[in-house]
Amino acid sequence: MSNEELERLPDIQPFSIPMPGKLAFSFASLQSSVDRNISLMQKPLSTSSRISLARAFQTAAARQLCAKLTLGLQKLELKGVKVRDVVVSGGVASNVFLRER
Repeated sequence: MSNEELERLPDIQPFSIPMPGKLAFSFASLQSSVDRNISLMQKPLSTSSRISLARAFQTAAARQLCAKLTLGLQKLELKGVKVRDVVVSGGVASNVFLRER
């Protein structure tokens, strides 16, 4: 898909980050956000709608992971723990979108 086509995708409001300020994770609320959006969209879903939903989910999931990592590092710093490196492994490590953040 070209950049021009990506710019014309349906606009989906950003999904909120679940449990802000806590180190706990939940992707269930992100799934609920996707489900709510699907229920409001015209059926069958167009390719551009699917891409927009996937992009919104990926953006929210990456924001959540980055926010939780930042919070964890801040809490460690407050306890005097010096973190020199962070390792991301598995399937998450191969996500270019996340790695760029």
